[in-house]
Amino acid sequence: MAFAAFALIAAALPSCSSNDEPTPPHQEVPVNPEPGPENEAFTVTASNITATDFALSVKPNSYTGNYYVGIVPAAVTAELTGSEIAKALVEQDLSDGIDLGAVDNEYIYKGAATIPSLRSLWMFSAGSEVAVVVFGLSASGEILTDVVVETVQLLPLAESDFVLSLGQVTSTTAEVSVTGTPGSSFYIGLFTTEAISSIDKNDLADVIISTFGEDMLKSVYTLPEDQDTGRISFSGLSASTSFTFVLFGFDKEKLEVVSATQTQTFTTPAGGDTPVNPGNYAFGTITLSNPTNSSVDMEIVPADATKPYTIMVEYADYVDQFASDAQLFSEDLAFYYDYMSSQNITGMTVYQLFDQNDLLYTGSVKGSYGELEPGTRYCAYAYYMNAEETLDGDIAKAYFTTTGTAAASVKAVRSVRRNYVERPFQVPAVLGAAASCNAVLAPAFGKVR
Repeated sequence: MAFAAFALIAAALPSCSSNDEPTPPHQEVPVNPEPGPENEAFTVTASNITATDFALSVKPNSYTGNYYVGIVPAAVTAELTGSEIAKALVEQDLSDGIDLGAVDNEYIYKGAATIPSLRSLWMFSAGSEVAVVVFGLSASGEILTDVVVETVQLLPLAESDFVLSLGQVTSTTAEVSVTGTPGSSFYIGLFTTEAISSIDKNDLADVIISTFGEDMLKSVYTLPEDQDTGRISFSGLSASTSFTFVLFGFDKEKLEVVSATQTQTFTTPAGGDTPVNPGNYAFGTITLSNPTNSSVDMEIVPADATKPYTIMVEYADYVDQFASDAQLFSEDLAFYYDYMSSQNITGMTVYQLFDQNDLLYTGSVKGSYGELEPGTRYCAYAYYMNAEETLDGDIAKAYFTTTGTAAASVKAVRSVRRNYVERPFQVPAVLGAAASCNAVLAPAFGKVR
């Protein structure tokens, strides 16, 4: 009822101000035009005002009967009198079958009332100005007192402390990283740009919440307590289509928007799985090009040209099964220690194994990675490798699909890592110092869809 009444007031009420228009036929609502001694005003006080909610105290000064509490956009008060607004609210409730004679402590009250929160009943746009409308009424909807109208200015939403960064984009997938305070929660959704182009950015959160209801909570994420960044991947996108990420801070306990909305728009490429965005990582960038049925060209530009790093290419399904960079890194170490054990290699660390087999690089490199299988989706990734064998920063990733058709036997083992140590990465030249990278730490932590 609250949402319907809000919409009625916002869109339809101005027509009620014309004295030429007849009263709707379902119910004639009489209005006391002049308050008498028995119809003195209420004392209405707002407190605990936030961007999307406030508390309300209502005290009848002498009136002892039931009274109504409603909320309308403040702009309505410039077009309609208090009595006209009250009449429209009552007519709406009568048409909705609301029992106006029952004290429900939601819309109908009796005696002094303290309402700790209004947002569970009425929809507010963050930072908007609303008007509280209070009046006494009978069970039949007769307005018995003067109508008290008090405006309340909601606070503006806090500027978002989240950083939204577009990651790798292909014709069918997109990745985004979100940086914020560890433990903070946010909503992030992906929409075709066309679908939301007519909606003001400041209204997007309200529209999403009213449209999807509780289902929007499926797209609310919380950063881990020990991490300030997470990365989310979206799949099933259409090629050559403009999409927009929408993000806003959201309190899962209070179920309310707590920071301003941010957006990021991008367009998927025409086809294939070659990334159009190399990704935004603290490590640096991996840029892929020219995939064939057995190889792909890549350029790696680390943020720190002095640190050694290694490059891996694995089945994408294998990489995607790990919930964090730390898990993937630990599995890499475990795999290579198992490999050394199977080859009776002792007295050597994985770092030393990589160093002796030319699997460590410094600075920017550009080359071709071969011995791949046709029609197969892979993930190329890189990270700094130190002698202590601890993960230094994040893991940069880039996905691609080789051309051709995959064999059935290959499709069955894509979740298993590629099983060799000597990586077929041919580096024709070292390009020199790496470009600077302004990315933030971004361990992966979840997927959407």
